[in-house]
Amino acid sequence: MMSNNISQAEIEALFGNAAAAAAVPPQASALSATEIDALGEVGNICMGTAATTLCEILNRRVTITAPKVSIVNLMDLANEFTMPYVIIQVSYTQGLEGINIMMLKEDDVRLITDIMMGGEGINNGEELGELHLSAISETMNMMMGSSATSMSDMLGRKIDISPPTSMVARINDDQIRSIFSDTADIIRVNFALTIEGLINSEIMQLMPVFFGKKLVDALMNPMPETPASPPPQQRPASTLAVSQAAPPRQKPDPAPPSQKPPFGHTGYNDNGPSGGREPVVDAKPMQFVNFDDDYSVPDAMEDSINLIIDVPMQVTIELGKCKKTVKEILDFNNGTILILDKLAGEPVEIVVNDKLIARGEVIQIDDNYGVRITEIINHRRSRGFN
Repeated sequence: MMSNNISQAEIEALFGNAAAAAAVPPQASALSATEIDALGEVGNICMGTAATTLCEILNRRVTITAPKVSIVNLMDLANEFTMPYVIIQVSYTQGLEGINIMMLKEDDVRLITDIMMGGEGINNGEELGELHLSAISETMNMMMGSSATSMSDMLGRKIDISPPTSMVARINDDQIRSIFSDTADIIRVNFALTIEGLINSEIMQLMPVFFGKKLVDALMNPMPETPASPPPQQRPASTLAVSQAAPPRQKPDPAPPSQKPPFGHTGYNDNGPSGGREPVVDAKPMQFVNFDDDYSVPDAMEDSINLIIDVPMQVTIELGKCKKTVKEILDFNNGTILILDKLAGEPVEIVVNDKLIARGEVIQIDDNYGVRITEIINHRRSRGFN
């Protein structure tokens, strides 16, 4: 008869196996602990550079830190995050090949794009349209471009990306499932996103496991830099043989006293420190032309001007200028009035090939407008000429 009693050794073995199983997270075999730490370090450095770029775009303090790397299943992630997100797809085309996506909350995108369009960062709850998606794509293009530059320095190879594409979708939508397999494990990296006085949220990055492993491998095995020139010991043996066989250069005999000294020399010194004859140089101070008030254009310059006298040039009359934000320009319509930076009655500027040459007043000649020149801008005098 078999005994139902369990020995102490068997109990310890069972509890030991259970503890070991609990210590290993599910799907941990996809990435080792070293690889997870490496991905977190890469994300921390690259997104730090991206935060600097976003700070310059929004003119606000931006922080993207604290990456948390985990392995998840796409369908499990879809069950956890059911609301739609703004999905930005980033493709690496050089140095590394692969696709990952960045996920932003719709409210965060509304606030960011509102500032880009000249607003104060207000979430009005409007539906995200093509204008919002285009703006966030351009923002992410600049952010990930700077991130790729940091990655290039880190990995020792040129990393390039294609222009990102944006869409509003849920994780279980076909657009996302076409990038990742339903059953395959994927890498999720969560970043804390803080924009001064505006956003305290997060960015989520998803990438296939194989792309993450490529990234770690490139980090662990950076490409060596190509030397500018081979060291002497790597030269061909024949070259070294020729160099060693060449006789040493002989010091040339001093020129006999009867020869004419070189140009600029007035003679030779027989008491040189090396005991030989050294040339004595006749040094004189440099003489510069004095551009005083009597300076006039030489005839040769007048002839040069005659060569281009018939060249056509574009003359533009500038009535005034004004600055508008992208949002204000998009609101232009028939009847919109623009207030210029000039007062009524001020002279207009006459520009030739983007260079101001004169000012004048607007007149009417029959059915046409004209400009009567009232002031010539003398650029020659401003540079010290008459």
